[in-house]
Amino acid sequence: IEQIALTDTAGKLDFYASTNHSGCSSLLRPMDSFDAFDIQYIKTKVDAVRYDQYKEGNGLADKKTIVWMDVQGNELNTLIGFGDALDDVEVIYTEVGIKPYYEGHTMVDEIKNYLESKGFVLYEEMEYWEYEKNVIFVKSYLTDVTAV
Repeated sequence: IEQIALTDTAGKLDFYASTNHSGCSSLLRPMDSFDAFDIQYIKTKVDAVRYDQYKEGNGLADKKTIVWMDVQGNELNTLIGFGDALDDVEVIYTEVGIKPYYEGHTMVDEIKNYLESKGFVLYEEMEYWEYEKNVIFVKSYLTDVTAV
């Protein structure tokens, strides 16, 4: 386990660590207008890396990858940070936004469009509340299903 943030930029980045909801910490600042529940946070700095750079420097260059991602609205930036290493990913399980509650929160359609352009299909959707749902994307060559 390493305490690093994966995104599209390497360096020290602001991180909004929730002090009252452990699953709400993010590189993105919670929106002031979000009122479904109160997210209290402290702003700190974290080390961030691009996955393509991390993969090369950690002996993972020739490995196929399955991604399980929950990055609180920063999904698209994280996927962009995979660069060409996304070619080695075959399955992605991720939480995606339906309604934004972070500044710069990417929504499911943006993520779907990006991943479809990279050869993925949306395999499964699991809705669980009005702001987010979980989805599974797989490389199109792994299945004969059509996009949901």
